Amino acid sequence: VENVLSALKYLPINYKFIYMGGIGLSDSDSYLKKIEKFIEKNGLKKRAFITGFLAEEELASYMKEVDIGLYVGKMKNNYASGAINYFILNKVPTITSNIANFKAMEKEFGCIKVIENPNNHKEFAKLIQNINSNTELKSTLKSNCDKFANENTFGLFAKKNLDLIFDDNIKEN
Repeated sequence: VENVLSALKYLPINYKFIYMGGIGLSDSDSYLKKIEKFIEKNGLKKRAFITGFLAEEELASYMKEVDIGLYVGKMKNNYASGAINYFILNKVPTITSNIANFKAMEKEFGCIKVIENPNNHKEFAKLIQNINSNTELKSTLKSNCDKFANENTFGLFAKKNLDLIFDDNIKEN
């Protein structure tokens, strides 16, 4: 979350960040307070929002307003994500962490973009802005999301991610 908020500082003032749902890595109050302090300290109170858990209807209405989905964290191994599934099902261009299964999705399906180094906040902001302003790229990502969603049920998508995770873990051991 901190990388996204740091990248937000390099984006035009009309760009906003909404963290929908619970805090993924830690549902603790201390982590939430840390993020809220970061937002305040960096002058992002009018541009960064945390919703907390959303009911399905609320989530659906928020998703209509999302231009780009962001799922970048400190994962080192392959990882599956319901958030990415939801972005794809809603045809939302998405930027993900640089891990093997997301890189494979980017290469095979072209429905997401992988950020090589989310710690490089200027480059992260540049990628966000490029996707948002490049109508051809945005349209291609949306179309590829639609194609991916139609060709892969949630179960198949989850299985593919789990297969990649287990394959990766087996290779490491």
